[in-house]
Amino acid sequence: MFQFIKKNGPLPEKTAKIYFKQILLAVEYLHKESIIHRDLKLENVVLLPRKPYHLVKITDFGLAKLLGMVVKLFFFFWFVLFVSFSEALFVF
Repeated sequence: MFQFIKKNGPLPEKTAKIYFKQILLAVEYLHKESIIHRDLKLENVVLLPRKPYHLVKITDFGLAKLLGMVVKLFFFFWFVLFVSFSEALFVF
């Protein structure tokens, strides 16, 4: 997408909205699958030729992170420790 914009100039507002919606839908899907891209930028968005508008694809998942059980357990235990520490403060 970066090269496309660099070559053709700014996108018309209607086109930008369509591409932005496609990007948001893709990110929503990734998040539902517990995947965080962590490097989303124009250089990592590819436009595939379709009519009347291009189809947007997100690429370069090299920095992506899969939120698995380990991360969920970390946040669970962090929360338990935080709550326990907060309650301990009220006891003293």
